[in-house]
Amino acid sequence: MSEYKQTPNNGSLFTQKTKKNASSPDITGKMMLKKSDLEFEEFTDENGDSIQVAKIRLSAWRKKTKAGDTYLSLSLNTWKPDEEKVQPKKIEEDKNDDYPF
Repeated sequence: MSEYKQTPNNGSLFTQKTKKNASSPDITGKMMLKKSDLEFEEFTDENGDSIQVAKIRLSAWRKKTKAGDTYLSLSLNTWKPDEEKVQPKKIEEDKNDDYPF
């Protein structure tokens, strides 16, 4: 049996079959990130402190293990906002009919 090999910017989430208490997570997993793929920006936290953060976009696919258990396969991409769509300017009609011709 081959062992799963984790690759950068990919990970998995598995449903927990047993929980230690009511506040234990339902799903846990791991993801390995490449620092060079992350873009950091300044963020001011609730205490007013400036910290470095990286925004990421996660994608997930439902998959099944060889044992038949369902899990989520994850992929990470650097998050970038959708480019603003340029709206064409509406040209207003000239309602002035007093043209000399």
